[in-house]
Amino acid sequence: EFVTMQSNHTFTSYIPKVLPTVPIDHSKPCPKIGVGLMSWSENGKYMATRNDEMPTVLWVWDMSAMILCSVVTFMKPIRFVKFSPVTSELAIGTGGDKLFIWSCNEDISSVVCPNEQFEVIGLRWQPDGNAVIIIGRTTFYVCQLRSDDVKEEPE
Repeated sequence: EFVTMQSNHTFTSYIPKVLPTVPIDHSKPCPKIGVGLMSWSENGKYMATRNDEMPTVLWVWDMSAMILCSVVTFMKPIRFVKFSPVTSELAIGTGGDKLFIWSCNEDISSVVCPNEQFEVIGLRWQPDGNAVIIIGRTTFYVCQLRSDDVKEEPE
């Protein structure tokens, strides 16, 4: 079975006036407030954050210019974010059978696992950034992201 890369998402160049939020339960002893997830790119130029009050919204910051670069809204809450070890590509997991890949040119693609019951709970980047292991509860998939970068071994 193969894991495929798809890009069939809608993009806008503006931030909607209202981003989806969840109410805070102040009756709990330690309510989740503020940045709950964060990841730096390999060169320190980009920082991705998720605010616990907006669990479906990803904020990507260009720290070299100190500006907001992208805002990406997902249908499900963001569970993890992790930049590639060699590029500014960011893997985003929201559960379900998809892994999303954001790139600094503001493209976003989805890696769709062949098993619809598969739930992405984590990932590990290959050290050269050409592949990821998509981790589920009982199984995993290896996804080759750039087949054109694969070089044949000398004979």
